[in-house]
Amino acid sequence: MEKAEGDKSKEPARSRLQLLRIKGGEDFQPAMPPLDCGEHLVDLLWKWGPTMCTSMGDAPLTHQDLSYCQMNTGVELSEWGAETLVRLSREYFGESHR
Repeated sequence: MEKAEGDKSKEPARSRLQLLRIKGGEDFQPAMPPLDCGEHLVDLLWKWGPTMCTSMGDAPLTHQDLSYCQMNTGVELSEWGAETLVRLSREYFGESHR
């Protein structure tokens, strides 16, 4: 979070993304860095959705959700791939609720 030097206002500091969107417009999306490996997992996370909808609101993906996605799409994940997707989902969920 960034505030201008000497800013003593009580307003919460704006995130770097918020500042970039002020300059570049609301639809601004920063370029993502290239990945050395695991790009297919990030693609699956966005394809299947980073969270699931429950009766109590959003929640991170579970292994059961991944199992259903694999059965429905024919994708086979390794143990490491499934663990990584669950962890990415948890991290995404945690960051989206900060």
